[in-house]
Amino acid sequence: MINRVIEKATGNDYGDDIDRRIITPLHLTSTSVPTTRVTLPRPSGRAYSKLAETDTGPAYDVTELNARLAYGSGQMVSSPADLNRFYSALLRGRLLPPEQLKKMKTTVESSRETSRYGLGLVDRKLSCGVHVWGHDGGISGSHSDAVTTEDGRHLLAVNFNGDWSGSTRAIIEAKFCGKQGLPLTRRGRRKPGGPSSPRSVTTGAVPRHTRPDRGRPRPSGPCGPPSPAVPGSRGASWA
Repeated sequence: MINRVIEKATGNDYGDDIDRRIITPLHLTSTSVPTTRVTLPRPSGRAYSKLAETDTGPAYDVTELNARLAYGSGQMVSSPADLNRFYSALLRGRLLPPEQLKKMKTTVESSRETSRYGLGLVDRKLSCGVHVWGHDGGISGSHSDAVTTEDGRHLLAVNFNGDWSGSTRAIIEAKFCGKQGLPLTRRGRRKPGGPSSPRSVTTGAVPRHTRPDRGRPRPSGPCGPPSPAVPGSRGASWA
């Protein structure tokens, strides 16, 4: 719906306004709003889907996809590094005036007990008491999730190259709470309370098996979603 509002108010395609207001100012070089293009920019990997509401049976390569089918609800390409950069800028007040950001962070109850929903932002309370803000999204063959602490300095972005791969919650819990359910300090010690590092931690999963050291697609085969905790990818995926 919001994309229709943007187009009605501006007379432009909503993707043009996203590019002008967000992508270009933040130098999100791996992010775009494709129109009818069906391929991903390089480097990227492959995307797999069951094409059914099941996690059994064969998986199919759906890398070539016209994302226009999702329009304003999922028609974007990005990378973990760009997602982290975007959420850091948003939560640190670089994109919106304080009153507008405050409205985005004004939440109501959601269907999940540990989450509250704002205007495009989800507030999630983790098992160790830490709150993270962000949003997830997906399309056939891809599921992405990006979260940050409220100060925009401790971040995580994850992408699965299979749409049956399950929840990202365990990854988020491990990142922000540590294996024993307590936040990690900068030196790796667990400490009750808030987030561990005062600096920006831009950890991201390698989308669709793109190795950050080589930048070449590395398909996992039709039944192999990627390991979700490799930092520093610049590869693109459907976000």
